[in-house]
Amino acid sequence: MLAIRLLDSGNAGVGWLNTAMGIGSVVGALVVAAMAARRKLAGGFALGILLWGVPIAIAAAISSLAPGLVLFGAVGIGAILCQVNSVTLLQRSAENEVLGRVFAVFESLMLGSMALGSLVAAGLVSLLGARGSLLATGLFLPALLVPLWPSLRRIDAEAQIAEEPLELLRRIEIFAQLPEAVLERLAAGATAIAAEAGEVVVSRGEAGHHFYVIAAGRAEVELDDGATRELGPGAFFGEIALLRDVPRTATVRAVEALQLYAVERDAFLAAVTGHAPTLAAAENIVTTRLPAGALLG
Repeated sequence: MLAIRLLDSGNAGVGWLNTAMGIGSVVGALVVAAMAARRKLAGGFALGILLWGVPIAIAAAISSLAPGLVLFGAVGIGAILCQVNSVTLLQRSAENEVLGRVFAVFESLMLGSMALGSLVAAGLVSLLGARGSLLATGLFLPALLVPLWPSLRRIDAEAQIAEEPLELLRRIEIFAQLPEAVLERLAAGATAIAAEAGEVVVSRGEAGHHFYVIAAGRAEVELDDGATRELGPGAFFGEIALLRDVPRTATVRAVEALQLYAVERDAFLAAVTGHAPTLAAAENIVTTRLPAGALLG
């Protein structure tokens, strides 16, 4: 509508505006990555709402394509900020037991809103005209933010984040590119485990049910050929048995008192295999470890 009816730039203009929005989305992804470690997300979500709505309202006043490209680039940034921060905020506000149902309702509401919006849009243009409908649509989102702001702030204040396992997982190469919402969910499900000096954590030949990361202490990996390897804080093991679906390929024993976090098999595989860059990173680690004999199954 903007490109064809207001800017007289035809179908090519539609393509250029979509391109600008796509570029904005890429920029938005970089911004989200930079904000990944922030505990407070309400401000980022609010910024996304403003960047999504205000440029659309301003677009009602333009008459050439160039400023439209800038405005729709901002819309792309705002859309990504809203999408990522909203999912993470929703995840933090729901109990793990009902999270799947919450996201199912969320996705249903999104699809329903898109269908409703397509019906309302035609009536809005007929009632207010092209420029009026852009103005009304653009101002609706910032206006909606006003009554929602206290709730967003409360979610930030009450959020329960598994900070220690989250920081440990974030530093592991396998999870470096994992979306923050998925990483937080993985950390929230991690179980804290303690092992005394001399205690076996995993034994060669047994079935693998968990992925482990060391929070404190030292462990020793006992390989098939009798060689050993020491692991310290931040090191991890257990991924080979899970990714290759084979028995444990090494024994890991505590050298001194260990504090570990264990990620359950299904949660680990869902996170890794559900994100292509993460799966590629995991497979690369498995491939490099296997020939070297460092089989940390």
